[in-house]
Amino acid sequence: MEIEAVNNFVDIFPKFDTINKYPKYTLGVSDNELEEKIIEKLFEIEGEDKVRISVHAKSYSNVDELYFIIKSKNNPDLQTVCVSDINSAVDLLPYWNSNKYPYGRWTDQRVNNDNNNIIRTVSDYRFHIQEGKILFWEKLYNFPSMQFNKSSGKINERIGAFDLETYGENNGLGISKVYAAGCAMNDGYKAFYYLNENNLNSSEEIICSMFEGIFDHIENNPNDLNNYTFFAHNLGRFDSVFLIKSLVNLGYKIQPRWKDNDIIIVKITKGKFKITLLDSIKLIPSSLAKLLKSFNCEITKGHFPHSFVNEATLNYIGSKPVINHYFENINDDTLKIYNSLPAVINLKDECLTYLRSDVLGLLEAMNKFSRFIFESYGLNITNYKTLPGLSIDIFGCWFYNKDLDIKMVKGPIEEFIRQAYFGGNSNIFVGTQERFVASGYHYDLNSQYPFAMKNAMPTGNPVFTNNTDINYYNIGFVFAHITPPSEDSLKNLFIQKREVDGSVSCPRTTFSEYISTVDLRQGLEYGYKFEIVCGVNFPDSCEANELFGKFVDSLYELKSTAKDSVTRSVSKLILNSVYGKFGQRENENVIAVMEKTKAEALILKNHINYVAEINDNFVLVKYGARINERLRSIYLSEQSEDLISNSFTKARGIPSAVQISAIISSYARASINPFKNLENVKVIASNTDSLILDTKLPENLINNNLGSWKLEHEFIQGIFVRPKLYCYTDINTIELIRKAAGVDANKLKYADYEKLAKGISITTEQKIFSVNWQNLTVEIKNQTIKLQGI
Repeated sequence: MEIEAVNNFVDIFPKFDTINKYPKYTLGVSDNELEEKIIEKLFEIEGEDKVRISVHAKSYSNVDELYFIIKSKNNPDLQTVCVSDINSAVDLLPYWNSNKYPYGRWTDQRVNNDNNNIIRTVSDYRFHIQEGKILFWEKLYNFPSMQFNKSSGKINERIGAFDLETYGENNGLGISKVYAAGCAMNDGYKAFYYLNENNLNSSEEIICSMFEGIFDHIENNPNDLNNYTFFAHNLGRFDSVFLIKSLVNLGYKIQPRWKDNDIIIVKITKGKFKITLLDSIKLIPSSLAKLLKSFNCEITKGHFPHSFVNEATLNYIGSKPVINHYFENINDDTLKIYNSLPAVINLKDECLTYLRSDVLGLLEAMNKFSRFIFESYGLNITNYKTLPGLSIDIFGCWFYNKDLDIKMVKGPIEEFIRQAYFGGNSNIFVGTQERFVASGYHYDLNSQYPFAMKNAMPTGNPVFTNNTDINYYNIGFVFAHITPPSEDSLKNLFIQKREVDGSVSCPRTTFSEYISTVDLRQGLEYGYKFEIVCGVNFPDSCEANELFGKFVDSLYELKSTAKDSVTRSVSKLILNSVYGKFGQRENENVIAVMEKTKAEALILKNHINYVAEINDNFVLVKYGARINERLRSIYLSEQSEDLISNSFTKARGIPSAVQISAIISSYARASINPFKNLENVKVIASNTDSLILDTKLPENLINNNLGSWKLEHEFIQGIFVRPKLYCYTDINTIELIRKAAGVDANKLKYADYEKLAKGISITTEQKIFSVNWQNLTVEIKNQTIKLQGI
């Protein structure tokens, strides 16, 4: 939303002073016949003991109109004014107190027994009027409540796992090809495939053979095996690309769903038999090696020389390849592992052993995860595509108090709040000449976001308003002109501004921004000044601990006291993933596999992102909303009108509960901001949930409680180039700790950081997997990345 548009909206909003008073006239009807009919009808509807009524008249353009005032006997400060015409007044009385009333209607609420101080409600607007002048107005909304899935009655044990092994056709680089595959099911079925074995001479033949085997097995026992769910680790970016093209050619019905350019689910149908493919990394965001270790699985992740494999080495037997083919990062630990491996290998046997461990290990882990979730919360993991989706239903089924009412907002209100949704703030606070730090301390906050969730939350319906008084807002989001304090008053700033390019900064000069009231109130404590233009208030916000308190305390206690690794790992995952789900919007784009003739018709009626040819008959199409010529013409005609005068009265768009995520993020920032300006402490750098200082924090701040600090590293020889690009040596382990956003930090040496801090740019290489959805290929590339010196 443009800043100018927000200001304009406030300035041009229609003034309703003209309805402040209606002079009284006689009805012009003999013996007050009509007045008696109106009063009699109203008493029949509402009961004479509940309301009082007076009827008045006024003439507009020679048309006789009247208005009647209905007052509540139970509340003398409340009255409703209904405008009508003489002929319809009696018939319309049943609708006098509803939005179905077709004529002008408003309600006045007297404030503090003062006739000159009223709140006037007109349709969805509420005007606060004093001495005949509007002090401020509010736009009222009634959004739907958030819904959660219910718990399941029986655990779904129809779980399987599969994996594909690929190589780059050009010595590890270039277009990827599948050379091995494997799958396993809970009923004991297992199958593994290798290129050039059993007449499997291509990637497509391997994939088709594996899935034909799965469906043949299901057909032998459909009552127990139909509707199986298979997990693959990293299905979304790699394995799914190889699957779609191959399985369409088999004649299967393929239904993939994308989100953020990743496939999150694939449903495959062969006749009356169905299977579902899910990405396990979306449910447990961890490498497979860490997953098997954290879940204490019997099967461990093996080691295999991936980059050694190409078409010529598929049947290699000989000395084990050099260590670089096994590990990208070589250190004492990886060297020890490499030396323990057999000196001579059979590549095919090694591959199938490695593949078997991956498939069976993943199946073991997902079964452990499934049993834990069902036994603890009565939910089946096979019903969920992502961990946040699962976590939010755990909250909804077991901890949510519906009376607190989380709303699914949409349209301009959702967009307004989303503009105020900022993440954590990463910064380097030392000057150019201070980037080399002799010693320091790196602290992390314990469970920063779960701790933030225990605060008061914006529940209930929002109100949009032009009120400029911060004391009016309970919890909400405002658009404001912000003036930061001087450097003498506050050295390290923390109120964020989103730049045009999407980057975030903390300016020293006055700026305008969307901001939460949590950020604003903390800013006031540290010398910031604010001029509010307008905002979104949540008047029915709940108190601290009411919404998420039990959820956070229960999961944190479970994590802290768990005696087994599965409980500890899963509790931590759930606890840290739920908050972001509230702010997610479902992608409006649809991706489908369809016949070319159907795609041609679709292209004429929808917004198309891309079309990928699968074979002579089928294509993969990513498309958006249907083109509506009528709406398009309306939109074009409305562009000449004011941008905002209509938009805040309409609530179109994709709904979300972004107000929850945005306010939690604000509380999380507020928990770390005070430590950026401690007396006699130099702050070297900060990340979302961590601080790097030159001095130790007081011991009373260091413990294992929620929101407390823990010392991650005491270090020497630190170099801090810019946010998320620094290194230092841990004083206890003598390990070089490296951070480098966007590149593989393990490839950078201490000397590289030295050069960068001295203004000398460097280059580094990074292997990337590039997915081309239009060609349905995966290409492995070595990309050269330049890091700019300061």
